[in-house]
Amino acid sequence: MDEGSSSGGRGRNKRFWIAEEDKALINALHELSTDPHWKFENGFRNGYMNRLEELIGKAIFGCGLNSSPHIDSRLKTLVGKFRAITQMLATSGFKWDDERNMISMDRSVYDEYCKVILLSLL
Repeated sequence: MDEGSSSGGRGRNKRFWIAEEDKALINALHELSTDPHWKFENGFRNGYMNRLEELIGKAIFGCGLNSSPHIDSRLKTLVGKFRAITQMLATSGFKWDDERNMISMDRSVYDEYCKVILLSLL
């Protein structure tokens, strides 16, 4: 299947994002975060999703990304990953490796972390 394409499955609107689309989304979010018209206390003003759709559409002509469900779903995915990374980095033994752009830890620290997470799910 081509990158950036949609597929059938559980949700009709399942979409596989490519790096160029992720980069356009991050750039659009950055632009909105520095624009006083869109920035509002702890988030964005109403209608920001449509503005994101416009900005991404300008950056990648014909990409077909819609604010709902595509951009909304991707933001939820990225926020979830961000929270998981933040939680790991707040745990003793986890650290950020600037050279490899990833979290690093000893295997024993990771194994113990997984046990704690699994027990919290039960």
